[in-house]
Amino acid sequence: MDLLTTIKDEQSRTSLLGRKNNLMILELTGKQAENFKETLRVVKVWAKNRGISSNAMGYLGGISWAILVAKICQIFPNHKPAKLLYEFFLVYSIWNWKVPVRITPLPAGAST
Repeated sequence: MDLLTTIKDEQSRTSLLGRKNNLMILELTGKQAENFKETLRVVKVWAKNRGISSNAMGYLGGISWAILVAKICQIFPNHKPAKLLYEFFLVYSIWNWKVPVRITPLPAGAST
């Protein structure tokens, strides 16, 4: 039985689900985990400074930014944070937003 299904308190369940999602994203970034974290920090600061980081206000929130950065880390697996940040803005400035941004599982052996 899954722990999340046994918890009745919605706030606790949401909190645990957020942690579970964060761990899954870190796993999907593989060797890029540290570069992912550093790039994500910068993107979040950028968004906060521009007042566009609040899912309660209709903007992207923490998990959304994390998914966008994780996708860039998967597309450019050998880039350092500064280059990932450059690619982040370049790729999403031309992204076809009718196509969802999806992070995919890494090939076998790629995360080791």
